[in-house]
Amino acid sequence: MQNNKIKIRLATICDSKSLFDWRSDENSRAMFFNESPPTMEGHNLWLEKSLSNIDRTLFIGELGGEKIGVCRFDFNKAELLTEVSINMNPASRGRGLGKRFLFEAVERYSLKTQYNLVAKVKAKNSASLSIFESVGFETFGSDEDEIILHYKVYPNLNL
Repeated sequence: MQNNKIKIRLATICDSKSLFDWRSDENSRAMFFNESPPTMEGHNLWLEKSLSNIDRTLFIGELGGEKIGVCRFDFNKAELLTEVSINMNPASRGRGLGKRFLFEAVERYSLKTQYNLVAKVKAKNSASLSIFESVGFETFGSDEDEIILHYKVYPNLNL
């Protein structure tokens, strides 16, 4: 029987090529706020800094040994909240895995924090918007370019 559980693990430097390929994907680039294509050198520097940043957590999702995506959590000390973003492996898109992966990543991240989450999504990115809403993120604000979503880690507490 095939294992349908998504494995969540911390990213490592060994994930560099996969992350670079996903970041370089044309459809991914169109949905990023910074649409400039990365260079491998710049990407490797970003990943090294990300992996050593205590306020950043990068989770890789795997299903059946295949990397399906990355979920980034950036803790903002000044605002006492964490910004979340997700980027799926282009080969994993359209299979309903984004919702499952984000849910599992949020659950895992929430084990270590009490701070609420926020996500910023391009207004034209209906796929990401759907993924975040399915996990329980709610629209907090928007303009013509971006939608800001909010998720209460402990919804019954007024933190």
